[in-house]
Amino acid sequence: MKTIMKAITLGEIVVLAAFTGCSGVGDSVYPTVGVNRIFAVNESEANLAITNSFRNGQYNDMLLGPAVGSGELVRGWHPTNGFVLFPGTGTRYYAYFYIVTAPLATNQTRVTVRTIEADVVDGKEPGVHGGWALHFKTIRPDQHEEENVMAAIDKELNSTRQP
Repeated sequence: MKTIMKAITLGEIVVLAAFTGCSGVGDSVYPTVGVNRIFAVNESEANLAITNSFRNGQYNDMLLGPAVGSGELVRGWHPTNGFVLFPGTGTRYYAYFYIVTAPLATNQTRVTVRTIEADVVDGKEPGVHGGWALHFKTIRPDQHEEENVMAAIDKELNSTRQP
């Protein structure tokens, strides 16, 4: 009787482990808290600085778009405001950054930069139409990259304040 009970317990563990591994639970997406910074500007000025910081792919070939309608990037994510900075080409770190502003006072705005998905190129594989395609692996977000995005926004704000 004792042996059967151990076998059932071990079997349940194996089934649970197999289900967890196959379902994508756990390591598929690592949302972050992100980085926050409070700027002494109104929300319109912060939004203008964000759009100017990432216009025409000037930041690592990345493109900025509205976050609304980008919910397909992460299951269960339905943004109602803000921006998404889409990954560029020519880099091994492919990350989607969610950038959102929130007014705190008349002349104070909090800007948050958060990674919603991060991947790295970890090799090549045969492409479906011939040739080679890049193979990606989802990884934990790099907070340093979030800080770099925030620094680009800060730089744009500082350049607009100088005479």
